[in-house]
Amino acid sequence: MLLEKIAFAEGGPARTQALVDIGRRIVRRCGGVPLAIKAIGCLLYSKKDTREWSVIDRSSEIWNDPTNSRMASVHSAIKLSYDHLPSLSLKQCFATCSIFPKDTRLNKDQLVQIWMAQGLINPKGSHTQMEDTGSDYVNMLLRRLRW
Repeated sequence: MLLEKIAFAEGGPARTQALVDIGRRIVRRCGGVPLAIKAIGCLLYSKKDTREWSVIDRSSEIWNDPTNSRMASVHSAIKLSYDHLPSLSLKQCFATCSIFPKDTRLNKDQLVQIWMAQGLINPKGSHTQMEDTGSDYVNMLLRRLRW
């Protein structure tokens, strides 16, 4: 199953029957849409226990979309992933990526420079430290949203 392959990859949570059962319920809610399943799998990869997975499973405001369409399933999964990003700065940096056309290949250093120019990286010292923080943000987004 796609979700299990992503969520239980090396470094993720231990594969238990309880997590597998929750994962199967979540996959049904994704309507069989691979992009939605990948997005949720990446989110679940960062959640280490049953309680955290259950919170996502019970996020009824996300899953109860009246249109019940494939696109709504993808939107719900991406929104849930976005909502679980750990900081406002990281959310703003992620949102900035939406200004680029589909399939744009982004250079990490250029992306960090854009974030810095927009004031999205909190200065904690010298210019170099801001770049290091920006690089950390890129790496964190890639780990959490690797779909």
